[in-house]
Amino acid sequence: MSLKAKDTYELEFAIDTESELKALNILADVFGENIKQIPLSEFAKRDSLVFITHHFTIEELSDDNYRKLLGKKMILIIKDELSVERAAKLLEICIPVETTLKRLLIYVWSEISIVLNGGNDKKTKIEICSQINRQYLGDLLKQLEMDLSFRRREDLFANNGDLLSKIINESEDFADFKKKIAPYATPITVWECINIMLKSPTEYSYISGQLNKLKELRDMAAHHHVILQKDLKNAKDYSIHILSKITNVRNDYYEEFAKSIQDFAKVLNESLSESLKNISTITKSFSNTINSSITLKNVIPEIIEASQIKTSTNVLRETLKKIDWSTINNEMRSNDPEMKNILERFDNNDVNSVIKEMQKEIDEGTNSSN
Repeated sequence: MSLKAKDTYELEFAIDTESELKALNILADVFGENIKQIPLSEFAKRDSLVFITHHFTIEELSDDNYRKLLGKKMILIIKDELSVERAAKLLEICIPVETTLKRLLIYVWSEISIVLNGGNDKKTKIEICSQINRQYLGDLLKQLEMDLSFRRREDLFANNGDLLSKIINESEDFADFKKKIAPYATPITVWECINIMLKSPTEYSYISGQLNKLKELRDMAAHHHVILQKDLKNAKDYSIHILSKITNVRNDYYEEFAKSIQDFAKVLNESLSESLKNISTITKSFSNTINSSITLKNVIPEIIEASQIKTSTNVLRETLKKIDWSTINNEMRSNDPEMKNILERFDNNDVNSVIKEMQKEIDEGTNSSN
């Protein structure tokens, strides 16, 4: 390889134009008139496109020139040795951030996962940790931002908002209301569990912007996009900022973390208890409907029995999966004309529309009776 080849980077362009001369004029808008001196050996014409392969110096491949190239709709960069070199450097910058996030998630996720699965996760802790180890940066960010408290908030609005109404009625003033509502309304994310471990705890918002920008740059590098010199500098800055916040872990964090996990498990158990009450209420309220289906009547005891296993929602979930809901649907339509009419409304309409229409009918009936 010549000295010139070592000091330059090869780019190949596909240019949507009729002739080689017009293609050179387009490139001259970016690189200047000297580009018109390139030899014919660097040209090719295929399928109405002009292809040009040329070696450029690092000075010629400035960020401004790259932006000009990317701004021209008739040019496509199909080979870029400089961006390949920069992409490798950018991925190298990302590795310490990814490995540190994986390490932090591995410290906490196995116990969180076991609680989420009701203490009945059949995977070993090392298998759960291995799943984290296989994730990419985007997946890790989703894991960090996962809201673990959504089930608790759902309880507020269950049964037409009975719990929310109860909290409002029992609150002495607005300050008391905020205090009572806080355990239900405050999100609990995986990051909050990780934050307990850090020597210098930090709000996720202090690093989330840099994490998401670094993820965008990492994806660009991994998928062979153009990488500017500014992209490399930004990636370094983001990485330094993030690592300064997440690298140092306390040695005495576990007791506090274990307590937070216990509190989290308590919240889930309370939510499960509410679900059990709702199941009992539903079976009583719809006893006529249940009797219209022999299959449903037979499986109700099994559902209740599964619901009473308070250590896990998995048993109930698996029980519900095994039920032949298609048979139940057919029996209810055949044996109960009123239920058939109700179910047919859902055949071609979304649930929200049907419920709103039924509520409207109920309200109109109530008003007319008054």
